[in-house]
Amino acid sequence: MKKKYETLEEATAIYTEYAECIPEEGDMVDMYHRYRNEWKGFNGFLDWLMYHDHK
Repeated sequence: MKKKYETLEEATAIYTEYAECIPEEGDMVDMYHRYRNEWKGFNGFLDWLMYHDHK
């Protein structure tokens, strides 16, 4: 099965639950683009988020 990255909307929902706050739109888009550049080395957005400790 091919790995799939999360969409921006899914990533925003994951971030909101993980960090317990709603991110600024511009910050979330920047973070999402960094995730998309590295996503193949991680098991989803939450794994990437926890690795980089974005809280």
